Amino acid sequence: MKRVIFAEDDQHITMLVEFCLEDIGCELETFNNGATAYERIQAGPEPDLVMLDLQMPGMNGLEILTALKADPKRSHIPVLIVSARAKDADRTRAIEYGASAYLTKPFDTNELCDKVRTLSAPGAS
Repeated sequence: MKRVIFAEDDQHITMLVEFCLEDIGCELETFNNGATAYERIQAGPEPDLVMLDLQMPGMNGLEILTALKADPKRSHIPVLIVSARAKDADRTRAIEYGASAYLTKPFDTNELCDKVRTLSAPGAS
């Protein structure tokens, strides 16, 4: 079973993602605060995928992404950004910071599942 951590402060989005990922056999841990999500990632066990909203209390998605990619023990973990920010500049910045993929809200649930399957596969990042 794939272990996924999702940092998202919108309860409706969290519920939708929980429903989708449960359907494809993922174990999902959700956090509504970026700092709490980052602490969990550091504490272990290591997730197969981290999903981040860009606009989060505590630590925002780019701060978490930057910290993960700077950590030699965790830099290999794939990160999927799931954000309402739809500008090309936001997508480009996230990819430059090390995101594996970027999904804009509202998203297609089939596309979400496809990205999670691909990014959480062994050797993905």
